[in-house]
Amino acid sequence: MSDRFNYDKAEADLYESGCPYSEEIYGYRSEEGINEFMRENGLDPQKYYKEKDNNDRTENNSSGCYITTACVEAKGLDDNCYELSILRNYRDTYLKNKTDGMKEISEYYRVAPQIVESINRREDATVIWDAVYKTIILPCISFIVNMSAAFYTRRRQCFTVAAEKFDTCGGGI
Repeated sequence: MSDRFNYDKAEADLYESGCPYSEEIYGYRSEEGINEFMRENGLDPQKYYKEKDNNDRTENNSSGCYITTACVEAKGLDDNCYELSILRNYRDTYLKNKTDGMKEISEYYRVAPQIVESINRREDATVIWDAVYKTIILPCISFIVNMSAAFYTRRRQCFTVAAEKFDTCGGGI
């Protein structure tokens, strides 16, 4: 059952709720253990399980890389592609350990699904995801690979702000 549980989103929400040991969620593998831990910390565990046959991009994403996943899905790439592997590794090895890193991750998990949903409703979604991939995802990966993690963090923050403005303005990329 744990393969359907979004551990990253749960950890971010646990952290955001003040849980001092939010990373312990990764140690639970049984549904019973996960559910008990989440309830002990005041969260509804059911909101972190994805449906078995759900094809919705915003819900069918246990990795938490919502925007990158939307981009690579639009390109026909796998969930374990190079781009997602690099960004997941960055999140798990750098960003989570950075001061306010979990806060940044939580904010991303809060806004990214809404952004993906909004873009996916558009007729030109594939064009937008291609532009996001070329102008944001690829440069971020290049900088991460070249050890420019600080720049990537700033660019990701800028992207979140820009994407929120795009979403509220109905503009285009």
